[in-house]
Amino acid sequence: MSDSKKELHFLKNLSLFSELEESDLNKLLEMCPECLIKKDEILFSEGSEGDSAFIIKRGEIEIFKASAGDEIILARRKTGEVIGEMSLFDKAPRMAGARALVNSVVIQIQSEPFFELLQKSSTAWKGLLLTLLSRWRDTENILKERE
Repeated sequence: MSDSKKELHFLKNLSLFSELEESDLNKLLEMCPECLIKKDEILFSEGSEGDSAFIIKRGEIEIFKASAGDEIILARRKTGEVIGEMSLFDKAPRMAGARALVNSVVIQIQSEPFFELLQKSSTAWKGLLLTLLSRWRDTENILKERE
């Protein structure tokens, strides 16, 4: 299987993209760079401006937040998961930071090409909204436990 077919297959297996046409996914891949993130490297910092999300193609990324001089680990995300998705909606400061736990490869999804795809797929919208709601609840629960 060619590399481009493998990438298409990888994206098609993600609930966010499962209903999109291959031609649309190809366009998305053309506009979305892959990035290598080395172990312990910060992908993005809490408070930094964001306009993109990341799909973890390989590796593991830790999501963390500063709180009263401590660092709270909110989640550990692995291959096939999306991180930073809230930044697709606005350019508000990021609510948490992300750091590679191992050498990782991510696909950077910029907001503009992503929204072009969302206009074609209600399934992608539903997948994104379900991801956002689930993560919001998880974060709220973690923060409540620390009170």
